Amino acid sequence: MKDNYLKWRKAQEEIVGFVSVVVLVAVIFLVVLGITLRKAHDIEIRESIDIRQFLEGAASYTSDCALSYEPNYASLGELLNACNEGKFCVRGEDTCFTLERTWKEVLDSSWQVGTERAFKGYVFNISFAINASSNDEKEILSLTKGNCSARFSGAEYIVPAFPRGIIISEMRVCN
Repeated sequence: MKDNYLKWRKAQEEIVGFVSVVVLVAVIFLVVLGITLRKAHDIEIRESIDIRQFLEGAASYTSDCALSYEPNYASLGELLNACNEGKFCVRGEDTCFTLERTWKEVLDSSWQVGTERAFKGYVFNISFAINASSNDEKEILSLTKGNCSARFSGAEYIVPAFPRGIIISEMRVCN
């Protein structure tokens, strides 16, 4: 009888040990799975000097819109302020329409995107804010092309919007 009791006691100890190991492995698996899934959903944005220089250079690109007289055509930077203020070109065209059309041309000729290309897509936004720390932004222009994953290279370019704020140009290119 004592032999049966000892065998039964030993079997119980082995079952408790086995269950403990299974629970420990399951907890470790869940922690690793949670960390992996969290990293997969995080958006990775790398600051890009090339994109910042592109935004700076594009701001001085000359449009086909004259604000005061022809042939004094406005740059994209000047057109940003004019659009924000609701002005029109000398020909009567809305500056916001000209701004969007010209930015599309510049982006399409500068950033070749597609599934078989190095850049899969881009997201381009221009907004107006009272100051750099303001959460209250007014969107001026938003352009998107291609399919973006969770890996971006990006930059922003901030210019003053006289007399009362700043204009933020932000671009993210999907790799």
